Amino acid sequence: MRAAEHGKFLIVGLKYPDCTNYEGAKLLVFEGLTLKKLTKQKLIDPHFFQSKKYKSPIARFEPTERGWKMAERFVRAMTGPGVIDTIG
Repeated sequence: MRAAEHGKFLIVGLKYPDCTNYEGAKLLVFEGLTLKKLTKQKLIDPHFFQSKKYKSPIARFEPTERGWKMAERFVRAMTGPGVIDTIG
């Protein structure tokens, strides 16, 4: 898993073993969620949905280095310049 937090945004790269696209890799952006809270959530669905119990991603990017850079640009556009803290 690869993760980075910037303000109220979390970028996280995850593996879904039952998914065949990109060998199961997904790159997700969440708002109002820390990595610690996300892991406590247990169910991490990569699809967009509405739920009071689980947070849905607000954006998805291709799970590549290019996609990671695009996710960082998206988060910076939403929050302004600053340091994105990589976790793990």
